[in-house]
Amino acid sequence: MNTYYRPAAATLIFTLIVALWLPCAIAKETAPAKDVIVTVNGTEITQAEIDAEIEQKLSGAVGKMPPEQLAQIKTRMQEKALDNFISKQVLAMECDKNKITATPEEVDAALKEMSKELPEGMTFEDALKTTGLTVDSIKRDISFGLRVNKLIESNVKMPPSPTDADLQTFYEQNQKSFTVKETVQASHILIKTSKDEDKKVRDEKRARIETLRKQLLKGADFAKIAEENSDCPSKSKGGNLGTFGRGRMAKEFEDAAFSQKVGEIGPVIETSFGFHIVRVEAHNPESAKSFDEVKDQIKQHLEQKNKNIAVREYIEALKSKATIVYNKQ
Repeated sequence: MNTYYRPAAATLIFTLIVALWLPCAIAKETAPAKDVIVTVNGTEITQAEIDAEIEQKLSGAVGKMPPEQLAQIKTRMQEKALDNFISKQVLAMECDKNKITATPEEVDAALKEMSKELPEGMTFEDALKTTGLTVDSIKRDISFGLRVNKLIESNVKMPPSPTDADLQTFYEQNQKSFTVKETVQASHILIKTSKDEDKKVRDEKRARIETLRKQLLKGADFAKIAEENSDCPSKSKGGNLGTFGRGRMAKEFEDAAFSQKVGEIGPVIETSFGFHIVRVEAHNPESAKSFDEVKDQIKQHLEQKNKNIAVREYIEALKSKATIVYNKQ
């Protein structure tokens, strides 16, 4: 079965970021009239539900950004969260109208598949603790998603696959998306310095790293010298920092890494971390992926995009037929 509507809790477990709560899946207490912001075919959606959804989605951001910035984000999310609730409500009602169900066996099978997509070393119980969900809430979410998928498969005509001409056109119009940026692979040796050190200490450290550089120029093993002398954790890998693009390192370090020849022992450079000796292991210039390399990727992207449009149009049609009344305050 194709999945056009992925249950929110499933996405949650995969990414460990809370997605969308389902109003149809949560037993709601009768809320005060002033808290009702919209009714969909007579079913109430409250401000408390919207707030709870937003709070849940932003739970991972609390303490990681200024309160005023968090408040601004919450305000911007209000309209989108309300639209999600309305969409889910009309979908749930349409499923009920068409007597579409999901069996316990189907839900358990989907839950089992979800568990396979957890990050390595993470158990299902770990995921639950991280997201704050329960098995029952996830099963309700999965059940809703399965029902919606059945509804869409029965009622939405999916667009045909894009032609080769469509793929070629997309490739030509989005060349920047298929450009592989310039990167280098580099190793370094670091002798740390700090702002509190006096000139004598700094001079001693510079003399030390200059001595190491002379040894390297005479043919000493770079990895061995790094392992024995570097103050960077990369010393455990012989000083190898891996592959990186521009904008990732301190400017002085980046300038050296992208200007040196491969295999060259560069001059000692200084950054806010200290003194470095840089050796470039590989330099990969900017390049463009060929059409054949990305053809399948483009096809998948366009197919999903067209399916999403078809599903969105179907949901909007359901909403246009529903009686949606906003509570003016």
